Amino acid sequence: MGVTAKDVAELRKLTGVGMMECKSALTETDGDIEKAIVVLREKGLATQAKKAGRVSAEGIVKAIVKGEKGAVVEINSETDFVAKNEDFIAFANDVANTVLETNPSDLEALKATKISGGTVTVAEALQELFLRIRENLQLRRFAKLDGKVVSYVHAGGKIGVIVKLDTTIASDNEGLITVGKDIAMQIAALNPTYLAKEEIAPETLAQETVIARQKYAQEVAEKKEENERLEGEIRISEKEIEKNKEDPKRVTEEEDLIKKFKKEISKNLGFINKPAQVIENNIIPGKVNNFVKEVTLLEQTFVKAEQGESVAKYLETSGKKLGGEIKIAEYIRYELGEGIEKRKDDFAAEVASLAKGE
Repeated sequence: MGVTAKDVAELRKLTGVGMMECKSALTETDGDIEKAIVVLREKGLATQAKKAGRVSAEGIVKAIVKGEKGAVVEINSETDFVAKNEDFIAFANDVANTVLETNPSDLEALKATKISGGTVTVAEALQELFLRIRENLQLRRFAKLDGKVVSYVHAGGKIGVIVKLDTTIASDNEGLITVGKDIAMQIAALNPTYLAKEEIAPETLAQETVIARQKYAQEVAEKKEENERLEGEIRISEKEIEKNKEDPKRVTEEEDLIKKFKKEISKNLGFINKPAQVIENNIIPGKVNNFVKEVTLLEQTFVKAEQGESVAKYLETSGKKLGGEIKIAEYIRYELGEGIEKRKDDFAAEVASLAKGE
C-alpha cells in the first residue's frame, strides 16, 4: 500500500508533526495511519527523553476560577517563543481545567488523569504537544483552592495568583470580586512571604534584629565618613576666603557654603550620637517593623491606597462598604521559572562545538 499526499496531510492534521516525519512514519507502517501515530509517539518519546535534561525556565502560569474553585498551574518550555504558541496556551488551559474538575492529589496523579475535554491523559497530551513543538516541556506544579476564590494573571502568564477570601458576602458580588482582584494584584506585585505577622517565626525576628543593628552601625559609619568629607570642604572654603578676602562676593559665597556644611555636620552628629536607649527602644524596633511590613501581606501598604493605608485596613474598609467582614484565608502565588537556574548561553562555545562536529 503506497503513501499518498492525502495520507500525509491527514496524519499531520492529527498529530501536528512535520511533513517529512509523517511521510517516514507512514512508509514504515505501510500507510496505516493509526500505526503511524504510534510510531511517531514512540520516536517522540525517545527524542523527548534526550531533551529532558535541557533547562525549561520559560513557559506560562495559568490561574483560573470556576464557581467556587480556583487553580493555578505552571508549565515550562525552553523558550519564550513556545510560551506564546496557541497549542501550548490551550494545553495550559486544559490542564488548569483538569485540576478543577478532578482534584488530583499530586503531580503524578494529574499526569495520569484524562485531560479536560480530551480522550488521552495529561501526560499523553503533553507528549503529543512535544511532537508538534519539539522542546523540553515540563508540567512543573499546580495548586487548587476551594471556596470564594479570585484569580489574577500578570504579564500574560509570568505570575499567577489565586486568593481565597473568608467572608459571608456572596462570591459573585462584583465588589467582592474587585477586592479579591486588588489583593491578588498586591500579592503578584510585592510577593509577600507571610499572610500575617503572627506567622513570622521568633528566630526570624531575632535574626532581623541582628541585621537591623548591623545596618544602623553601617549608617553611623557612613555619617562619620560624610562629616570628615564636609570638614574637608570647610577647610577648603576657609582657604578660599583667605585667598579672596578682597573679593566680598566670593567671600560671601564661601561663607554660605561653610554654613551649609556645618548644618549638615550638625544633623549627622544628631544621628551619630543617639542615646543607646533611643537606639534599642525606637530605631532598631522601627527597622524590624519595616521588615515586617515588607514581607507580611496584611501589614503591607496597599498598592492602590491614596492615603497609605495597609492591606488589612483596605479589607476592613471594603468589608464595611459591602456589608460584611472580609478576611484572607489563603493565597498561592506562582512566578514563572522561580527556583530554576536558567541556562547561560555560550554562543562561542556552541559554534566551536558545531565546528568540531560534536
